[in-house]
Amino acid sequence: MSSFGKGLGIGMAVFIVLNFAFSLLTSLLSGNFLTWLIALTNIGSLIVILFNGIIFPPFEVIFLLTKLILGTFRIAAFPRGNGGDGSPFQLVIFIGYFLIPLISALITGRLAGSKGAAFGAWFLISILSITILLVFLILGMIDPDTNIVFLRFQLLIFREHGIPGFQLLLSLIIAGIINGIFYGCFSVLMSKEEFF
Repeated sequence: MSSFGKGLGIGMAVFIVLNFAFSLLTSLLSGNFLTWLIALTNIGSLIVILFNGIIFPPFEVIFLLTKLILGTFRIAAFPRGNGGDGSPFQLVIFIGYFLIPLISALITGRLAGSKGAAFGAWFLISILSITILLVFLILGMIDPDTNIVFLRFQLLIFREHGIPGFQLLLSLIIAGIINGIFYGCFSVLMSKEEFF
């Protein structure tokens, strides 16, 4: 197996496992563990659980984390006492949205060998992840109006309910590309190849 293939395969596996682990952690912290277990039986919800770390662009996550820390932000989609009142639960969610791709990109870069392979492997992971989400969304297996991840995405990115489907698809594609480029730079830093 080439170093590119090793970086791509192991990086994708790490990305999926971290998404699953953070999803489990947030369900335990929010008290929605039984709902999370039920979501595992639905293929659309399972796909969102495994690939939701790629939905938010890094600048949006950093901006929202700053607002959460300063206490000027509240997610209206969560009821009070269940993550909607500026609780540490929200911090865990958005720290996860930043750390999942970062850790995956660092591991991908370390295993991919050259700098080009490191960047390409992470960028491909990002594009594959967003494509899988888009395919299930287009096929109607993910309902963006009831799935909490997509509802949160709609509220935070567009600041309104019921956005047109094309805008949602376009914003997801752009988020995948931005995540691929941004975290791809971190994977380049971790590659074994020297800079000079």
